[in-house]
Amino acid sequence: MQPAELVRRAMDGDSEAWNLIVKGNRNYMLAVAAYRGFSHVAEDITNETFLLGFQSIATLRDPKRLRNWLTGIELNLIKRYRMRQSREQRWREQGEPDENRAVDPLPRPDEQLMETDQKERLMAAVQSLPLRQRQVVTLRHCKDYDLEEIATELGTTVNAVKCSLGRGLEKLRKMVGK
Repeated sequence: MQPAELVRRAMDGDSEAWNLIVKGNRNYMLAVAAYRGFSHVAEDITNETFLLGFQSIATLRDPKRLRNWLTGIELNLIKRYRMRQSREQRWREQGEPDENRAVDPLPRPDEQLMETDQKERLMAAVQSLPLRQRQVVTLRHCKDYDLEEIATELGTTVNAVKCSLGRGLEKLRKMVGK
């Protein structure tokens, strides 16, 4: 079966087609992670790449560019992994937190319930956004992508991402009431 046909079937929800895509690209993706200096976590990064790819296959515009698209996802994951390592290193260098520093108390049960209700309303509102706005808002605020990463992921420009993000957030404010 041709790669483009596998992608079309995967977009239609065919998990066997996605499994064939993973099998055909796994060694390449492992090599990309290893080449970038992450051989010690290449398996984890590659697995997360395929998970994100499966979850966002609908955003792939050109099935012929599947491997490039997957590589873009993996490079973004590697970038975030490096940033996380850097933050953790800075924290280790700064030492343990000061015991005398004030710590926020745990929220009361009624506050937790209110937060849960707000989160549910927000998630329902996000799901009701048009596809592109939903994708941009999710990548920005749930997956912490920067604007350039979103543009790369969705195959568009940073300006288009800014417009979609602004429109999506404005709709969310109106729907959620804040």
